[in-house]
Amino acid sequence: METILHPSEVRLNGSSKKKRQLFRNPVLQESFDHDGYVVIDFLNPDEVDALTEAYNNLQGDLGTPAFASTVMSYDAEYRLKVSAIIENNFARAINETLQDARFFWGNFNIKYPRNNIGAVPLHQDHSFLDERLFQTLGFWVPLVNTTPENGALQVIPGSHTLLKQLRCGGRPFPYATYQQTLLEQFGKQLLMKAGQAYIGSPALFHASPPNVSAQPRIVAAGLAGPSESSLIYCHYHEVNNTGMAEIFEVDHSYYVTAPLFSKPDIGKYILSEIIRVDKSLTDIESIIEALNDFSITK
Repeated sequence: METILHPSEVRLNGSSKKKRQLFRNPVLQESFDHDGYVVIDFLNPDEVDALTEAYNNLQGDLGTPAFASTVMSYDAEYRLKVSAIIENNFARAINETLQDARFFWGNFNIKYPRNNIGAVPLHQDHSFLDERLFQTLGFWVPLVNTTPENGALQVIPGSHTLLKQLRCGGRPFPYATYQQTLLEQFGKQLLMKAGQAYIGSPALFHASPPNVSAQPRIVAAGLAGPSESSLIYCHYHEVNNTGMAEIFEVDHSYYVTAPLFSKPDIGKYILSEIIRVDKSLTDIESIIEALNDFSITK
């Protein structure tokens, strides 16, 4: 596989480049770097109401699964409208929270009520930016208070530093069979107020339980990064039993109109790099040891 250096420093054109501060508050930046996420007050009540109204009024083809996201819709016009509304309502808070950053797109995530099969298992999100060069900020903003009953987010602090290679869309999480052990030993459930924001690294291990309450759990989510960064999509395939990641340069349109985890159109998007993906895994004992060390030194 291609060597991925420490998250705070990479080699670029033969020289070192440190990832710069994105949060205006250096304490938030330090906490994000260390834990892999922060939770802050973010939207005001009017912005929460505006997004709730938009969710209720916009019509899309989400169906009725236990968990749904507007990025799963095949209606590109609907996805574009959702993204624009979320970007507009996030704009004030983004500007107050981040410096020299850009917001890429937004989507709604929904857990329908009284459904005990809607758990989102422990996972990492795929790599939206080239994480060898840029920090990526994933936003998760509930429009209702989150509780243990309605699907509050669960995270494993510090886990964003454990696996170094870029993550391809749709690839299975390598430690799925150890979910219960990892969450019981290291998981933290985030009980958030409506309008607060979880801002996390897509590399952080995270999950959420089903919504067994009487009301839907609606979240406005999105992605941001440095103003100088651009989106990528990593498409996985195998050649002679060797895992390969094709890294495409993509844009906003790809993420809000193309089918989820679909290979970008080679006629429209540039294939910038192909790297080997190391299919050997760090053993679970080493993962647990590293998380134990993180817990001790925190």
